[in-house]
Amino acid sequence: MISQISKTIATQISRQTKMLTMARDFVAFDSGLMFRIRNNRKIEKFIITLNASDLYDLEHVSTSKRTYHTETLNSCKDVYVENLNEVLQSWF
Repeated sequence: MISQISKTIATQISRQTKMLTMARDFVAFDSGLMFRIRNNRKIEKFIITLNASDLYDLEHVSTSKRTYHTETLNSCKDVYVENLNEVLQSWF
């Protein structure tokens, strides 16, 4: 069953942001949402988690297709919902 938090986050990400990042493969988990973005050389994901302060923690993660080495490209803590799309678009 998909959590209410994941559904809420999915509706708060604007259509423009989803199209700009070519978001796909949405995965819901207890306190957040993860989705892949389009990139030919690496597997890149955005991970959005609701924290205890009712704000969002964002992470932009990249995994190499050859070596499966994972690195965090960007991260941001305590993001208000009003700034969610702005932060995601600035990372792309």
